[in-house]
This record gives sequence, structure tokens and C-alpha cells, in this order.
Amino acid sequence: MDANEAAAFSRPVAAAAALGEAAEDRHRFINKRVLLTGENAVLVTPNGHRIAHDALMLLIRVCANVTVGLPASCVSLRDNLQRLARDVHPGMVVEFVDEPFTFEGFDAILSIGIHARSDLPWTVINSHGWLARVSSGASHLSQEYHQANPIGALAAASLGVCETFKRLIALRAERGALIDGLSFSLWTYSRSDDPGPTLPAQIRLRFFLVGAGAIGNGISHLISNLPITGEVVIVDPQCYGAENWGTSLRLRLADVGRPKAAVLSEILKPNMSATALAMNIGDLENQSALPYPKIVLGGLDNVDARHSVQSLWPDIAIDGAIGSDFSCQVSCHPWGRDIGCMLCVFQLDSVYQRAEVVASKATGLSEALCAQPDAVLTEYDVFAAPEGKRAWLAERVGKTICSVIAEADLQKLSTESQRVGFAPSVPFVACYSACMVVTELTRYLETGQTVPTPRWQMNMLWGPDKGIDFPEPRGTHCFCVARSRNIERIRASRACG
Repeated sequence: MDANEAAAFSRPVAAAAALGEAAEDRHRFINKRVLLTGENAVLVTPNGHRIAHDALMLLIRVCANVTVGLPASCVSLRDNLQRLARDVHPGMVVEFVDEPFTFEGFDAILSIGIHARSDLPWTVINSHGWLARVSSGASHLSQEYHQANPIGALAAASLGVCETFKRLIALRAERGALIDGLSFSLWTYSRSDDPGPTLPAQIRLRFFLVGAGAIGNGISHLISNLPITGEVVIVDPQCYGAENWGTSLRLRLADVGRPKAAVLSEILKPNMSATALAMNIGDLENQSALPYPKIVLGGLDNVDARHSVQSLWPDIAIDGAIGSDFSCQVSCHPWGRDIGCMLCVFQLDSVYQRAEVVASKATGLSEALCAQPDAVLTEYDVFAAPEGKRAWLAERVGKTICSVIAEADLQKLSTESQRVGFAPSVPFVACYSACMVVTELTRYLETGQTVPTPRWQMNMLWGPDKGIDFPEPRGTHCFCVARSRNIERIRASRACG
């Protein structure tokens, strides 16, 4: 692997390394063999086609040895995937094989379909409306998969590639067991077989997208595949580096070195009027020609930028966030409701460390216990914890360790100010966060409401069914409360289009 390839995979490699002994093959997974395949009946549907497209874009960013084997009847899809692979990274060889092909010799197999196979390192995925389905065990998936929805499709691809990644790094089950027969609704954040409402035929929208990194890539990808027209302003001061390739879904190797905002504007321009601003969000106040936005979507990696977004005081800010421990969240901050704003919720402090170390420091539990997510917190565990943690832990006796850690993770994620430059990350976590952001955007546009109040968080290694909602009202002493009348006057004075 040359220097450019090493840089391209550097963030996924670092994310695996951060798992320590919980991932036996963390230092040798990049060149393992992965097969992307599927069943004709599913692949010919809009959802199946979309999942195949998304899954390949994700797989090649976490594995340098990907093979695609599709049914002989999927000629058009095969051609599309070949063009995609060449366009995204001309130097990476993705092998395409014809039927009949063997399943032997692959370290992981990702199938888009219905049927599970427990005799092979096999994960099957499909989607139906707002449902994302995945099974790495013996349980087959539902045969209902026809309600088209690009958000559910990307969520399914993200879950499937996460399962594939867990196989490649040989992740221990106590850190993240493989998922068997999960059907999860992004619309309700719960296990479900209800596909939820159909997408609207057309959405006209004016919004700001702040942050054009990994989450911003996922958001832009989804919006470009939804019936959305209107205007968008994309704000990001940086240019893409080679290290961004391994985490950003739509980034082509040819885009390395270009302004991030400009690249995403090109993705959105076919359907929208897109303006790219290569600046910090805090500098927007000097752009008097721009109307203040009613809707701001964020995919940011630091607290200061989130505070600057909130200082625009839009009707709603919807933010995606990821942590170095494979956690991700969506947070919704509508003005006028007793829901914590971004100033209330996000505070400064942070450092990247191995997941068990982070969880142990945050909870006071031992690293060994933090590696057992399904264990139940006992009074003995509380007694063994540092004195300063015992009162907090005592209130959670009887809860699973994963839920206790999730609460501690949320505090970490909320206060995290990532150091500028390198950070461990994987693309499927960012894309799942983007799916939640665009879910809440769609819900808000259709119903005027959001579900998280303000945040919902999960860890991808444990799966979305172990995610947790964290309600948080406005802080009594926060600027949004203390200066609410001034904010209302500012908002009323703006000509928001």
C-alpha cells in the first residue's frame, strides 16, 4: 500500500486500532476479501439498486479487496457499479465476477436480499420505506421491500457494512455481537415491521448545510436522491485531504485538494440552486447579502461551530454527530419549544481514546465491565466504582451496561471538541447519522415536529435497537432563556425567505 492509499484508509484503520484487544484483526483487515452480492428480486427494485450503490461506496472505503458478484440478469446494475468504482477511485481495482461464482475464500459476504446463511460469513440486508433490515445469523429477512426510500436504503447499507467491518476486524462479541434478524424503523427509532409513511412527491426547501465532511457527505447524498428542490448554502472552510476519502461517501479521489463546500454543491446542483461558501460559520454575519436561514443542517466536528450555528437562531437546527467509539447521534433544536438549544447541550472538553477507556473514565466502571454491554449493573459494581461516580451509578442499578455507557457516551459526545486534523472515523457511522438528520428534516417538513427532544444516540457496534433517547429542556441559565426576548426581536427583524 503506497502513501496515498495509506492516507485514504488511515481513519478507518485508526478507528479499528482504537478498539484494542476487542478487535483481534484490527491491524490486518484492509486487504481481507469481501464479496458484495445479492438476489435478483431485491436488486431490481429501487431500494435494492440504491443499497447496492451505497454499499459499494462504503465497502471500498474500509476494504481494499472488494469483489462484486451479481446475478447475470442485473446487467444494468453491474455496469453502473463498474462506472461508480472507476469514478470514485480509478486506482482501486474492484473485481466483478460472473455467475456461477463461489462463496468460498471470502472473509465477509454482504448480500442484498432476503435469505440468511449461517454457514458462511454472511450478512443479508434490505429496506422497506423507513425500515432498515440486517441479519448476520440464521434469521431470514422480510419479503416486503418495495416501498422506495433512499434514507432507509442508506441506513440498511450502513448497518450491513458495519456488520462486514465487525467480521473483518474479528470484533469480540462482548464489544459488538453480530446482529440476527433486525428490522429497525428510522421513523420510530424502534424495532418494527411498519414501513411508515411514504415520501412526499416533492419538497421545496431553503436551508443551510454547515459542515461538508463525512456527515455532510451523507446528508448531501440523501438530499440528491430525494424529491427536493430549492436553495441550499453550504458552509465549510476546509479543502478535502486524502484522509477524508476513507470516511466521506461521495468523495472521489479526484476531489482531494478541492474546497469541501464546492464539491458538495456540485452533488446538489442538478436539483437545487447551491451556493458554496469556503468560510467558517462564524463569519456568516459579515455576509449581509445572504438571508438568515430558517433551517440549518449540521455535520460538525467541534463545539464552537455548533455554538455558531445556534447563534443564527433559525427555526430549527438539526445536527449530526459521531464519536471515535462508533457512536452517532442526531439532535434537533427547534426554536420556541422547551428543548435544549445547541448552547445548552454542547459543552467544551474532549479527547479521543479507546472505547473501553473512554467508557470507564466516563462511568467509573472497569474497562472489563465496559466491554460487556449486555451485562446488568449491580450494587457491587457501584461499590467498586470511584466515590465520585457512585451516586450517579446507583440511580442506574439494574440497567444494562450498554445503556449506562450510552448515557456517559452522550455526555462525552455532547462535550466533545475534536482536535483539528486527524480523527479516527468510519464512513458507515457518519452515514447512519446523516440518515437520522434527513429523517428528522423530512419529519419536520411534513409534520412540524421532531422525535428527539433534543437527542437520540446509538453505538453502531451494538446496533440501533440499543439506542437511547435523551430529553433535555432549555437550560435555565443558558443564553436562549436569559436573552430570549432579544433573540425574538432579532429573529423578527430578519427577512427569512
